[in-house]
Amino acid sequence: RKEPGCLSYDLCQDPREENTLIFVERWRDEESIEAHRTAPHFVAAKEAFSLLRTGPSQITMLTDVQE
Repeated sequence: RKEPGCLSYDLCQDPREENTLIFVERWRDEESIEAHRTAPHFVAAKEAFSLLRTGPSQITMLTDVQE
């Protein structure tokens, strides 16, 4: 939440699948998302999470309809 362009960043757990974690992120724009994806802390976290995953990651980009 402290990164420029980050509007919200929450980690959620599926109550039916305790090993399923879902990151719900809101970003100001595509440039902010790209800066996040290339930031050293994100690259390191992505590598660390890859050791814990039991399947592929799924990324879904959504559009805010409340604007």
